[in-house]
Amino acid sequence: MSDQPYLEFHLHLINGNTHKFVQKDPNSAEQILNQFNLKVFSLPSVIISCDNKIVTYQGSSLMGVSLMMKEIPDEILKMNRNTNIFLQEITEEDFHARHIELKPVVEYQPIVMLNQIEFITGKKIWIEAHIPHAATGIQERQLLHNWFLEKILLCHRIGGGITMWSRAHMMSCTISPKPEVPSNSWPAEPI
Repeated sequence: MSDQPYLEFHLHLINGNTHKFVQKDPNSAEQILNQFNLKVFSLPSVIISCDNKIVTYQGSSLMGVSLMMKEIPDEILKMNRNTNIFLQEITEEDFHARHIELKPVVEYQPIVMLNQIEFITGKKIWIEAHIPHAATGIQERQLLHNWFLEKILLCHRIGGGITMWSRAHMMSCTISPKPEVPSNSWPAEPI
């Protein structure tokens, strides 16, 4: 067995802690990956079996799960409902730098959108979304109204791998450039 882990995974908890684990054996890593699915946040428990102990997590206590390995299996990447949109976590500095360069939304044209997401822990992540064609105004309004209805957000993480985030633990999402505004939005400026 190699000293390099075949799989590393991080469990991001709602108390702000991150617990990290590795698996060096490909067969055991495959067993983990086969159990990784969209229901991970609603499981009664996620059980990690270590050499000398067992660690149990309540599924609802997980805010996110990161997987790092040489190649992420297609089955996991396909968990993202809209597979033609590429979501990449970026740094806060990159978010602010790219924000200046954003172009306005033109229906049916490729677009890059930036998202700042804040979780109940206060943790923030920044995501760059590459979208092959912008939605129509009515589709944009529907997306905004239903943004938190999707259970997960699956994105490529900084440094490689992917992270599945629970939308149930997200407090807010800022989207730029500004999509078409729903009629029931509250017009205001931050102070």
